[in-house]
Amino acid sequence: MSKGSRVLIADDNRQFAQAVGARLASAGYEVFLAGDAYNALVGTVRERPHVLLLDIHMPAGEGFSVPERLSKMTHVQPPAVIYLTGDRGEQTRQQADACGPHTLLYKPMAPEDVLDAVNAAMEQNKVCVDVEIER
Repeated sequence: MSKGSRVLIADDNRQFAQAVGARLASAGYEVFLAGDAYNALVGTVRERPHVLLLDIHMPAGEGFSVPERLSKMTHVQPPAVIYLTGDRGEQTRQQADACGPHTLLYKPMAPEDVLDAVNAAMEQNKVCVDVEIER
């Protein structure tokens, strides 16, 4: 993980999001939280995360809607997407597959599992981050 790597976690379960966020922050990630799809979209435009962790079923639009809306914004570089869900239904998996490249993690999961997925997404996407060099 490179210094300056940013992750946005969008989940309406605040306790879960905070636990995952704490684990990612302890690994050196800069973490932003959103409680619904609308704020995930706004936060992504504002904070430019390298990875999005999106709960699928949450208020103000499902997690699937965020990457779809971002794809229509030419001024936003699309981040890697990791969907989080407790819904193990076939329809959910098919919807995720239709949304393009992603990782799908099923709840319940340990924060360490999420960290592994974020690290893999960063490596797979060879994310370049801005690092301020001190002189």
